[in-house]
Amino acid sequence: MNWSRRLFLRAAAGAAALPALAQSPASSEGIFTYVGSNTEGQTSPTGEGISVFRPGAEWPRVELEGTVRSERNPSFLATDPSRRFLYAVNDVSDFEGRPSGGVSAFAIDSDTGALTLLNRQPSMGANPRHLSVDPTGRFVLVANYSGGTIAVLPLQSDGSLGEATDVVRLQGTPGPKKAVQDGPHPAQVTTDPSGAFVIVNDVGLDRTSVFRLNDNGTLTLASELAAEPGSGPARLSYHPLGRWVYRINSLDNTMSALEWLPATAEFRNIEALSTVPESFNGENSLRNVAVAPFGKYVYGSNDGDESIALFNMDFNTGELTRLDIASSLGGSPGNFSIDPQGNFLFSPNARSNSVAVLKLDRNTGLLAGSGVNLDVAAPSAVLFVSKPVGVTARSGVLLSPFTNPIFHFDGTGLVRASITWNAPGVQTVEVRAGSVDGPLLGQFGSIGGLTTEKWVADGTTLFLQDVSGGKPLTSDNTLGSVRFTVRTEV
Repeated sequence: MNWSRRLFLRAAAGAAALPALAQSPASSEGIFTYVGSNTEGQTSPTGEGISVFRPGAEWPRVELEGTVRSERNPSFLATDPSRRFLYAVNDVSDFEGRPSGGVSAFAIDSDTGALTLLNRQPSMGANPRHLSVDPTGRFVLVANYSGGTIAVLPLQSDGSLGEATDVVRLQGTPGPKKAVQDGPHPAQVTTDPSGAFVIVNDVGLDRTSVFRLNDNGTLTLASELAAEPGSGPARLSYHPLGRWVYRINSLDNTMSALEWLPATAEFRNIEALSTVPESFNGENSLRNVAVAPFGKYVYGSNDGDESIALFNMDFNTGELTRLDIASSLGGSPGNFSIDPQGNFLFSPNARSNSVAVLKLDRNTGLLAGSGVNLDVAAPSAVLFVSKPVGVTARSGVLLSPFTNPIFHFDGTGLVRASITWNAPGVQTVEVRAGSVDGPLLGQFGSIGGLTTEKWVADGTTLFLQDVSGGKPLTSDNTLGSVRFTVRTEV
């Protein structure tokens, strides 16, 4: 929705009257670290399950809270937008007597980070390797690598999993590398910033597919983007501003830059660059990709080269420049994660039975050893869980910004911002800017999302108001609010 200059000035005035928002802490206060490991397979020793770490005396040092040993191959982890629940794949092909993998749901103890099992459901396909939660907190999406399927599992109000509402068996012509491209092999399923669309990367079919996520938990194909034959598109990560997207291609050692076109639910190819040194000629596969929280740098992990490739991105064009290839400080780097402040990269190195913590230079993007390592056998994935920044919401209401703080360096101090919400039992929602009765951005149903134009400034607050049945615009009817922090310096 476009705003007039008058409305923008009114919102800016409302934001200016609000108290100053504290900066994100440089410490680890409130951050829990979870490491999923491979408990079965060819690694020696095998992992124990999901290791839970609480903050230590000084970040990035952490202390082991405990280990969940009941899980089989929890090789990938995700949290919901409220940060109250954790979900893990069970990367197996025989789950509770069925030819399938599984998904486990846990409640997170807000004080200790400890996990309590809620329930499990079959993933509806063998060897799930990736899962995510949609931004409204209604569905878990899971990609079954060997099974060639993606599934949608509904979430109950207590965070537990329901039975699948849809299972899509991917179809198409496999890529030319028959040894690994013998059929569909979805390596990732995630959503766009609005949550309206589901993105699937398929290593076997050399394809990135876009599906519309319907309210009943079913998927409808919207578009497909063919990748370079034999490239094996595996994982992608959205830039925090939501327009540029970066995808690793696991079979040809490249990082692709893409543009997301939400109006047509399509991707546009920009370019692809190598992630390995020119002299490298060994076996390699790419495992993960991440964009730094402040947006300037993109990272991709090389399994065979035992390294992390670093790229600088252009905010105006989305194009990449490779800056460095740093050691992962261990063998077989997997699903690494960058901490919420963007200061450290935690690399789970399966062959080294450790998680190496690399210091991230915010000015240059370069990585270096921090001297901190977590002793975890056969680690596969790292997940950080911390409270959402700038969000307040009524009990039972889920309100989530796509990213906050938002970094932008064009000199204007203005950005686009996206929010999604799920307000059960509410008929009509209005989104207001600056105050509960500020400029109207739109009227919606109980579940929805909104992306502004480029007018959000530091301190701008969006309010979600319940106006069902003509309720007045008062604080008593506020469902929640998001106050955005916009930063113009790293």
